Amino acid sequence: MKQDEVESILSSTPEPNIDGIIVIDKNGLILAFDNAAESLFGYQNEEIIGQPLTLLMSQPQAKEHPVYITQAVKDKKTSSHSLNAKRTIIGQHKQGHLIPLAITVSADPSDANIRFTGVIQDLRKHEDRLTQISQGFNRTTQDLNQRIQFDAILNKHSNRLLSCHEDDFVPAMEDALQNIGEFLSFDHCFILKFNENLSEGIPWAEWRRSVSLIKPFPNRFKIPNSHVFLEAYSKTETLILTGGKDQSEEGLTLFKLGNALSPNGFISSRITPILNEKDVPAGCIGFSILDRAHQPSESQIALLNTVTQLLINAWGCHQLILKSNKTEQKLRNANKILSQQALNDALTSLPNRRAFDHGLSQEFDRAQRHKGSVCLLMCDIDYFKHYNDYFGHTKGDYCLQQVAEVLQQTFNRAGELSTRYGGEEFAVILPAISHQEATEQAQRLLNNLLAAEIPHAPSSKQAYLTMSIGIARYSPSQPFESTKALINAADKALYFAKDNGRNQLAWTTEGG
Repeated sequence: MKQDEVESILSSTPEPNIDGIIVIDKNGLILAFDNAAESLFGYQNEEIIGQPLTLLMSQPQAKEHPVYITQAVKDKKTSSHSLNAKRTIIGQHKQGHLIPLAITVSADPSDANIRFTGVIQDLRKHEDRLTQISQGFNRTTQDLNQRIQFDAILNKHSNRLLSCHEDDFVPAMEDALQNIGEFLSFDHCFILKFNENLSEGIPWAEWRRSVSLIKPFPNRFKIPNSHVFLEAYSKTETLILTGGKDQSEEGLTLFKLGNALSPNGFISSRITPILNEKDVPAGCIGFSILDRAHQPSESQIALLNTVTQLLINAWGCHQLILKSNKTEQKLRNANKILSQQALNDALTSLPNRRAFDHGLSQEFDRAQRHKGSVCLLMCDIDYFKHYNDYFGHTKGDYCLQQVAEVLQQTFNRAGELSTRYGGEEFAVILPAISHQEATEQAQRLLNNLLAAEIPHAPSSKQAYLTMSIGIARYSPSQPFESTKALINAADKALYFAKDNGRNQLAWTTEGG
């Protein structure tokens, strides 16, 4: 018991405060023992004089007393101030039972030998008050221990909620609701999301004390008379719904509405709105009691208020993360589209010159590293200027799109890349392919284009559209120094094919 509490009790009582006086010397031997002390401890004066004071103490304090008196003698010798020490001790009666005491000790300065006088007060006279203090102390201790345990729960779940992946957030929140509900004696804990006008609710996270006896919220449910809740939310931070007789008419209406919405009903429920950035309820967090045996104490309600705000903040952070992730995904999609647009030809949808340069560089490097091969086909539509002059540029654009389709249909194996090189010129990259296979693939392209029967301009002196192809191939036996050298070689072969009559393929004389 705290000394100041004892002094407060003693000072507030109208009864005499002295229940015995004892005088001892510096060695702790009793020099004087008054009648009141005789009555209090059960010893006669003649049998106690000269005995150690520890005879009147409980064993733990008897062990401590020599240290205490040594310090008191030291303090008296080194200080000019009078000793006036107040202590709460446990005394011991001659018959062995213990006595709670308050003692005020002072030193006698009138003698060369130091003497100490103790004025004793029996605390049993104040038993009721002491019992109240003891009970209050026990309650405080229980509350403190409960707070320590609860803080551990909060730390555990706050750290988890802040650090977990967004996909794990709802399970983490439901674990938190379970621990909180069990610790604070609630039966049904939940977080609901509302639509914009609060006419519909969706359960977002939920814990039920008994899965078999307590029903969950439906996946989606209507909220009738939502204006009543909106009005109530505007008046208080937390709605406390109970069916007591002392409830106002508005309170009883809310209680009935809440019970109608709850899949199980409740004896009482505490519902706190979750507000969005416009201070409009976007959802709510609720803690309901369904069993009268589960009644949280005042201290538990105080803890609930603390954890409610923590969960609401965690929910808000999660919503911001989801919103941010959606925004990031939109940006990624937009960037992906831009990247695709940057690498694709807008007219034909084929990869463009930039994509060609990148693709050829990759395959050329791979062929060098692994001692493989890569083949390049440079393709040019025959007499395309005649086509544009006769049919017009709109038809010319459509013609290029038709040629692009033929290319895509011809070269569709993994690794093959058909691109628009520029104007009416196309380029095809064929990795890990032999001389014979490259020849056959190029001839197949010529045949497929002719089979498409795209009418040509009369001035071209050809019934249908054709193209010429120049081929160059990198291999370990006949390498090229760079991609530029490979392109130049294929270009030379292309011009040879055109000079040799068009609608044909030609191999470069360099490489192989």
